[in-house]
Amino acid sequence: MRAEDIEEVYNTIKLYNKKKMEESDNLFLDKSKIMEQIQQIEQEINRVLQGIEQRLLDLDPDQKNEYETIREENQNYIMKIYQLREELTELNAQIYEGENKLRNNQNKMEAHKLKDSINLNREKKKN
Repeated sequence: MRAEDIEEVYNTIKLYNKKKMEESDNLFLDKSKIMEQIQQIEQEINRVLQGIEQRLLDLDPDQKNEYETIREENQNYIMKIYQLREELTELNAQIYEGENKLRNNQNKMEAHKLKDSINLNREKKKN
């Protein structure tokens, strides 16, 4: 192969690998956003629970309906947390899969070989 052809293939593979790295970075950003949402929801749950505890101390029959409403809100927040955790689990699986693909990427390995070949051809050309 000519050095120019090798370099062109190398550059193509290099761009492909860069794209995959950017995709992996985006998955990490998505993961961070979801983790932040989970924290916010958990904080809100804690605030609601503290309010419930205080109200339970002074509960009278009229306040029973209010307690039930707050309890339902709590259940909704818990469901949101489970949904976000499922999304996080899926993102972690995608990240793991992407990292494995990058680690075992034949194009990446070939790119290293091509780069070595380019360097060797340049050395031969100099001599």
